[in-house]
Amino acid sequence: TESLTIPANQFTRDGYIFTAWNTAPDGSGTKVAVQSKFSPTSDTTFYAQWHKVWMLHFDANGGKYNGSGTTMPDQQFKDGEAQEIEANVFTREKHKFVCWNTKADGSGDSIADKQELLLTSDTTLYAQWHEWYTIKLHANGGSGSATTFNQLFEETVSKQLMDNPFSRSSYIFTGWNTHADGSGVSYDDKATITASSDMDLYAQWKAVYKLTFNG
Repeated sequence: TESLTIPANQFTRDGYIFTAWNTAPDGSGTKVAVQSKFSPTSDTTFYAQWHKVWMLHFDANGGKYNGSGTTMPDQQFKDGEAQEIEANVFTREKHKFVCWNTKADGSGDSIADKQELLLTSDTTLYAQWHEWYTIKLHANGGSGSATTFNQLFEETVSKQLMDNPFSRSSYIFTGWNTHADGSGVSYDDKATITASSDMDLYAQWKAVYKLTFNG
């Protein structure tokens, strides 16, 4: 008997992917793959076999995809089979991607980037972002390799201020303040800060005097 090449499937079914042909509708017969060889011994009917799939949608939630637009390709998940989600490719200016969530406001289930998932329905994941805040340190009469230094702070993440990069002749550094004249909020040297906005901090100085004694 001449061997025949099994043709590619031309059928479609919403919400399903084609997996193979089978000689029984319920898949209990002989399974035959596309492009495989088959030698018939009688008239034969092949039945398309289908696997339910769920669609995972990605929402930029304020971010952008590859610098423009808000679309990241959907990902198919076979029913009953866990797989790793695609890595995030969204970006957002002055923000850091931290995870996914099933709710845009972050009140749903949190999902890590490239986490393995088992879907039981079509699902949308929303990118979650932390804003980057800039704390600008001003010399305020002092000097250094520059008169200002910027330090980035991630939203909700506590971080220590950098070592004071300034010096001032005949003065000692006493800390930072949100006002140049020291009338604002004070921060100690290398204080740990949880930033909630961009902020300017001004070096505070205390004059030191040299006492000379002659005999």
